[in-house]
Amino acid sequence: MAMTPEELRIEIAKVKGWTNFVTGYFSSWTPYNGEPLEAHHLETWATMPDGEVRTRQIPNWPIEIAAAWELEDTLPDDNARYEYTRLLTWVINRIEPYVTDQRFMLIHATPLLRARAWLMWKTEAE
Repeated sequence: MAMTPEELRIEIAKVKGWTNFVTGYFSSWTPYNGEPLEAHHLETWATMPDGEVRTRQIPNWPIEIAAAWELEDTLPDDNARYEYTRLLTWVINRIEPYVTDQRFMLIHATPLLRARAWLMWKTEAE
């Protein structure tokens, strides 16, 4: 069974060294009229690799394309980029098996596909 985007996000954070995850429902209030702005939204707290505790600041790699590109920027060399591209192609083919133009799909791959391929690459590399 495939991970949800939130599960994938937490798993990537773990691989990148984040620890002490606490996920729960919390309320936000507007300062103007006291009405709930986002009543009981899901929030994740975690400790960053440098020890700083942050709230809802875990990058949303499976949803935001800029965050997914940041994962790709961590690939250390040409061999890693080749392996990542191979895995991204495999992930795309599982979702879209009848794609004829692989270059188009690699360029336009969603953040979710990029995050899955990066996690596969990182766990294989270790």
